[in-house]
Amino acid sequence: MQLSDLTFDRMMARIAKMKPDDVFYPRYAFQSEEELQKALEALNKAGVKTVGFSNKEPLNTTPSTAEEDYFVSYHQMNFAFNEEQASWLAKNLHMIPKVETLDVSGCRVGNESGAELLKALGRSNVTEFHMENIFANSEIAPVFKEALPASKLKRLYAGNNYYMKDDAYAALIAVLPQTKIERLDLAKGNVSNLSAAAFEKALPECSVCALNVQKAGFSEDGMKSFINGVKGSKLIDLDMSRMHLSEKTAQILTDALPDLPVKKLRYDLWHMYSDDYYDKTAAALRNPRCRLEQPPFGVSYLRPENAKKITEACEFLKSNAAYRLAVARKTKDNAKKSVPDGTGLVEALENGLLKQALLKHPPLTVKDCTEENKNGVSLISAASRAEKLDVLFSAAHWNNAKEYAAAWDRVPGEHRWQMDGKDGRPSFARTKNEVMKKAVMTVLHKNNVRG
Repeated sequence: MQLSDLTFDRMMARIAKMKPDDVFYPRYAFQSEEELQKALEALNKAGVKTVGFSNKEPLNTTPSTAEEDYFVSYHQMNFAFNEEQASWLAKNLHMIPKVETLDVSGCRVGNESGAELLKALGRSNVTEFHMENIFANSEIAPVFKEALPASKLKRLYAGNNYYMKDDAYAALIAVLPQTKIERLDLAKGNVSNLSAAAFEKALPECSVCALNVQKAGFSEDGMKSFINGVKGSKLIDLDMSRMHLSEKTAQILTDALPDLPVKKLRYDLWHMYSDDYYDKTAAALRNPRCRLEQPPFGVSYLRPENAKKITEACEFLKSNAAYRLAVARKTKDNAKKSVPDGTGLVEALENGLLKQALLKHPPLTVKDCTEENKNGVSLISAASRAEKLDVLFSAAHWNNAKEYAAAWDRVPGEHRWQMDGKDGRPSFARTKNEVMKKAVMTVLHKNNVRG
């Protein structure tokens, strides 16, 4: 459908029938600021919450999911909405206070009008802004510091701006700690080492929990900076797909996997790496400290034997995560429930009742922890997998320090981090001292009673 196929009157008639959850993308080239004002007034009257000016969703047409389809991507551009129309929108953005999502991606906005729009966000209630491919360059960078902290934005999509270079993206990233932004999408942007250094400083201080840096180009030093920032961040969802990295650079990410807070990581592996790299990556994914719950790792370019290593490691990780999360959910849901008589300790753990079961159980012994149930599962193996070693090895449930130490010796080394005393986790050494102190006090009490 061409822009000329939809007249102003037809567009206004369509707006009049819209509901708040309908998405407005006009197929009309606004001829004057007055026309745009009338459209905004009508949109506000209808209560529409999502307004865009790209060609993303042609009327009565299902949007294409073929991201790389040149024809589709080209025709998402709306060159009829240019600097002049964007300037009109910036001046009148206050007229649509009910709008939460604003999309000017693919429009020929440019630097000056782009800056006006960003500043205008502070006079709106927009929480999601799309500014991908708006024909702005690095000269727009200074406005980020002024405009973004003044806005209510929680989601910002600013990738795919070919003329915005790494310095501009770095300027945007640097201001994140002063914003409310929780989701930042810089996919296919010129995100490189300046941005990586900015991420190192900004991520630990900001609210971003979902980040897309698809196709970013990091060197070894850049990856180190970026990973340092991720380690101290609130990131849960991270897209690092389609990044063509050297093996040494990719290895930096592999080595960091057990230390990242991220739960969902999109990442593609490439065929040019050594077999040793895939072995190390598979081992990192199998590491119980790895917090990933959803690892959609791309392996389509790998040789079958290496793809299998990664796929199997991802399945192992997902299985362990599912077990851990299920126990955690049941523990929360059953916090006020009592454990039925005769329930085994492993069964109690898997039903979220371990604390209650231990309160009714005599002081623990090595046998209690290592004896396998009918399914061949011991309490130590179940507690290790469910990350409940802190509960099992709480001093409250032990009276004998030798039994306590002997049971801990049966804990697999890869799970002992659960009581390493770091990042708020309990310390095995300190807890063992509590058990020893309790044992000594018990002996003294018995001697005093006898005396």
